[in-house]
Amino acid sequence: MNGILAELFALSLGVAISPVPIMGTVLLLVSPRSASASVGFAFGWISGIAVAVTGFTLLAALIPVSAAAREPADAPPVWGYLQIGLGAALIVVTLVQWLRRPRDGAAQLPRWVSAVDRLTTARAVLIGFVYSALRPKNLLIAVASGVVISAPGLSLAERIVAIAVYSVLASVTIAAPIMAYFWGNRRVEAGLETLSDWLLRYSAAVTSVAMLMLAGILLWSGLTHL
Repeated sequence: MNGILAELFALSLGVAISPVPIMGTVLLLVSPRSASASVGFAFGWISGIAVAVTGFTLLAALIPVSAAAREPADAPPVWGYLQIGLGAALIVVTLVQWLRRPRDGAAQLPRWVSAVDRLTTARAVLIGFVYSALRPKNLLIAVASGVVISAPGLSLAERIVAIAVYSVLASVTIAAPIMAYFWGNRRVEAGLETLSDWLLRYSAAVTSVAMLMLAGILLWSGLTHL
């Protein structure tokens, strides 16, 4: 179980290190609807992550496994090929995003980020859910996490704990600014705006490094299952 959690920790960082959603959260916090919209976005975000990883865990559990398999290391070779394929896909997605990045280095923000001051709670929940569950990068990581969680040797309770741990860790960078804002209120507002500006400038580099590290982890893990 410890090895599974360690692998999920690394995978969850790939979702947590998402500059645009973090910037959106920061802008929500300094908007007139800071309380309701930011909490709604965070709720939608963690819900989307939990739903995606649960769904892919159930799908991965359909892959035939030997009756003698009692440990994650006993997973069939198809697990390894799947992880290698996901690692390769992450590299491709990273290269495409890097080549499409703005040449001035600043990230191109989605329309909803520019309209956070008019965002209702319900729409914030929906955007958080869709953004966390359906973005290509997050989908690939959810598939990889589902494969890890569905490995042989884990009980139902352990799988539920693994899903919860992954979902919380993948949401920490969204939840942390919200908690810091409400506990520190205006004292942290300047720091949050500085963070937003930094992420806006270095978004492409931060995301690319995180995704390449994840791809390396998936490739290594896949090779160990062959």
